[in-house]
Amino acid sequence: MSAYKMLTIEDLKKLSEKDLGAELHKSQMEVAHRKLRVRLGEDKQSHMITAIKKYIARINTLKNSPLTK
Repeated sequence: MSAYKMLTIEDLKKLSEKDLGAELHKSQMEVAHRKLRVRLGEDKQSHMITAIKKYIARINTLKNSPLTK
């Protein structure tokens, strides 16, 4: 089981646009891998999928916010 580290909102605000994109991509890949592992029965922490999706929404909000541009 991989330990997935989500950054705090303060840490996300400090990231550049390019780094936010990389974090977004990493998070989206993690959701896909978690879904697969849950379906195969290798991972029992299906609640983490929802948590990571919320994290992705936070990243998208920061990317689209006029205050961060």
